[in-house]
Amino acid sequence: MLKRIQYLIFITFLSTLLFGCGGGGGGGGGGGGSTGLDVASLQGTWLGGFADNTDGNTETMFNNLTITIGASGNIIAIFLNGVDQGLTGIITKTGNSTFGFTLSDTSVGGFLADSSGTYMGFINDNISFGVLQKGATSLPAYTASDIVGSWSGYSVKLGSDLSVVNTFTSNATVISNFSFSGSNSQGINFNGSFNRWMVPFGAFWGTWSDTQPAFGDVLVWISADKQFAGGWACNSAASDASKYNINIYDVTGCSFSMWKK
Repeated sequence: MLKRIQYLIFITFLSTLLFGCGGGGGGGGGGGGSTGLDVASLQGTWLGGFADNTDGNTETMFNNLTITIGASGNIIAIFLNGVDQGLTGIITKTGNSTFGFTLSDTSVGGFLADSSGTYMGFINDNISFGVLQKGATSLPAYTASDIVGSWSGYSVKLGSDLSVVNTFTSNATVISNFSFSGSNSQGINFNGSFNRWMVPFGAFWGTWSDTQPAFGDVLVWISADKQFAGGWACNSAASDASKYNINIYDVTGCSFSMWKK
C-alpha cells in the first residue's frame, strides 16, 4: 500500500493542536507555530493508526503504521500492520520545522514537527490520514468516551497540490452524547456529532454543519496516549459520493486539524 504513495505529507502536531471544519473561509496564512527542530529531533520509532484510502474500501482501510527514523535523518523501516514494507528513505530539512524525504521507491513527501518532536499527523495524495506518536509501542484499548473533552489549536487548509495555503486557530468541545460545537478564527461557528467509531484504532466519524452555511463529514484519530488527535473535515460540496472515504473529495474543500486536549 505505502509503495503507491506519491506525495506523503506529514503534518506533525504543533504545540497547540488543531480543530476546524471544512467550511472554514479565507484568512491569513502562517506556520501555526514553527519549532526549529533539526533532523536529528525526529529520531525514534513512531506508531499510530492510519486510514489508507488507496482502494477506497472503508472496511479494510484501517491499519497500524510504524515508521523508524535514524539519528541522521534516514528512514530505517516502515511497517504496516507489523509487516515490513521494504522501504527506507532520506529526510532533509526544508524549513524551520519542515522536512522533505525521498523513499527508496522514489516516493517523496515532507514533515512538519511539533515543538517536542512527539506527535505526527499525516496525509498523502489519496488523502490517507492518520496520527503517529513517537515512542508508542502499541495502540491502547480505546473507548468511545476518549473523544469527549475540550480540544483547541489550529486547522490547515491545503491547495490542490497539498501545499499549506492557510492556517487558523480553532476550538471544539465534545460532550458525552458525542455531539460537538466550536468556532474558529475565521468567524465560523460549527457543530455536529460523532456517530460511528473504529475503537481498535481510535478513529471517530461524524458530520458537521456551520454558519456559512456548509456541512459535511469528519474523521478524527486519537494518539496512543489519548492526549492528541488529528482529523479532517470535508465540505459535502466537494463530492456527492459516499461518506467517510476522503479520497473522493476535492482536497481544497477540506480542512486538516490537530488538537490538544
